[in-house]
Amino acid sequence: MEDYKDILDLLGSLMWIIAIYYALVAAAFVFWIIMLVDVARRVYPKQSDKTRWLLIVVILGVFGALWYYFSVKKKPADSTGFPPPNPSSGAEEGL
Repeated sequence: MEDYKDILDLLGSLMWIIAIYYALVAAAFVFWIIMLVDVARRVYPKQSDKTRWLLIVVILGVFGALWYYFSVKKKPADSTGFPPPNPSSGAEEGL
């Protein structure tokens, strides 16, 4: 009977490891989607920059998203430290 209890304890521990693994995979997927949306919505000086970052994030997956996050998203747009302006939602001001 003691052997069954040890086996059940081991299976319980394995279930927690699997649950943590799937939680990390889900978090990585959400992070990748957020970075992909940020690349698509950000205004770049050249269209080729946007195309390049989209390809990097799509092809390299989470690694490309991490690369984008630390090289573009975390870096301030100018020396003032303010984030880049968001594109308008279609409504132009002053009209």
